[in-house]
Amino acid sequence: MADKLREQRDLEALQARHVGTGSADTTSREWRTNVARDTSSSILGHPPLLNYYAIGTGQCRERARIELLERMIAPSKPPEAKVRCIPTFRFEQYTELIVSIGEAED
Repeated sequence: MADKLREQRDLEALQARHVGTGSADTTSREWRTNVARDTSSSILGHPPLLNYYAIGTGQCRERARIELLERMIAPSKPPEAKVRCIPTFRFEQYTELIVSIGEAED
């Protein structure tokens, strides 16, 4: 029992120290956002990685830094609403098609 309480206390301390640690209630979008921010932060914090990123994207170092900073503010696009397409059936279209096919066969 003491091990379980100690693990719970350690987990709470970790989550208090590191905001992006997550929990069982963390959604996949929140998790992806935290990973994107951590990645951008890591690249910005290590100048050789920033140089590598700038060369790879074909930008100057400062432009790459600004882009990463902007990505940290809004790392991923907002979720899009799911749109259901309901096909419409117009009988007139199909009868005209069937008649024209029937005439072509004669």
